[in-house]
Amino acid sequence: MGLNILDMYAGAEELELDGAAGTVVDAVEDVVKSEIAEVTVAIEEQSQQVEQLVDKVEELEEAVEEATEVVEGMESLINSGNFNAMAFAQLYRRGVVLGNKLGANIQGERMGAESITDASTAQMYARQGIESIMDSIKEYGRKAIEFIKHIFNTVINFFVSIFDKAAALEKRCDQLKKRLEDGAKVKEQIKLGGWNVYIDYAKGGLGGFKAKGFESSSAAIAKLTELGKNVQGITLEDFKSAYSGVVSAIKSDAKAAGKYNEKKAGTHDVLIGVINGIRIQASYIDSDIKTMADAANAARSLKFVIMKDPEAKKLTGGSDVKAKHDKSALLKEIADVRGVGAGIRKDKVAKAFSAAERDRVIGSLNAIKGGDNDKASEVNAQVTLVKAVYSSTSSVTTNMTKFLINGAGAALDCIAAHIAY
Repeated sequence: MGLNILDMYAGAEELELDGAAGTVVDAVEDVVKSEIAEVTVAIEEQSQQVEQLVDKVEELEEAVEEATEVVEGMESLINSGNFNAMAFAQLYRRGVVLGNKLGANIQGERMGAESITDASTAQMYARQGIESIMDSIKEYGRKAIEFIKHIFNTVINFFVSIFDKAAALEKRCDQLKKRLEDGAKVKEQIKLGGWNVYIDYAKGGLGGFKAKGFESSSAAIAKLTELGKNVQGITLEDFKSAYSGVVSAIKSDAKAAGKYNEKKAGTHDVLIGVINGIRIQASYIDSDIKTMADAANAARSLKFVIMKDPEAKKLTGGSDVKAKHDKSALLKEIADVRGVGAGIRKDKVAKAFSAAERDRVIGSLNAIKGGDNDKASEVNAQVTLVKAVYSSTSSVTTNMTKFLINGAGAALDCIAAHIAY
């Protein structure tokens, strides 16, 4: 798919956040539930778009790093005085593949070792190809900023949908509260539904979802995102401190939330937490970060994935269980769920991905001319790190927020299951 993924988002500017939470009109319960279902689909689509963009940025950044190493390797062979035709041909073919992935169109450039007898022949054959590969790297540098812009726009649209869903859930809270206050009976037995994957009602009732919003992790992600504001001022020590804070917060939240396991795999630590029927997998680099390149790799490695646990089916079988909450307890739970939207609206990461921040960051990236001064290498490393920070935090925050808002919706479905209609 290469750089063509940008075509999917061309012209797709962000929606307006202002007033978004008020777009859900007064309606009967079925209409509100329909609103919730529709915006839930939008949230899922937008979060998938973020993942696609982030994955493509990561893939292309890795291609840039490898293509740069390939070109350096070819030039080193040419100038080494100990030329190896087979090694050069292999590097050249790999460079062509990487260059084309980055947007070049290098045609008819297949080169076999038999075509090359010495360094001067290699230089003659390869000059145009090497220049094309280097041009593709420079071109991607400009395209990468477009990726960051589209990531911003998609995250902004994601939060518009999140705020719309929060407003719809608040409307449903009010409807359920009114039904209870108007004398609706509370069932003695309730039927477990798909909502129970978030709650595990038989274990602890609605308390199973309380305080499961990864608040500490979200705050730590906001601090990491804040580093991206200062494109040419981001430092290795600041990054290491913020990154360490994210890893510690995710570990702490996972331990507090439910079952917890941590596995080491090479340089990546993979933390797995299970909350009721939801499995959360967080990946990160826990090795020593010594350079800006290490920092960018660490930022790109940061993942937060939410999925159903293999045992989740046991929680959603549709069996009947004794109700654990009376009317007063349900009213208290409704009030708690109603507060979720207010918490999300205050989220600092949502503000970090605002239209104003997007314009400022993109403007800063476009204004940087790393190759025009003696500090080109340092500036380019800072730019690469900023791109990695925004890519990773956009993905992590959308997944965390989606988990919280979906859990709130599940809690309301559980409350509704108590009420006799």
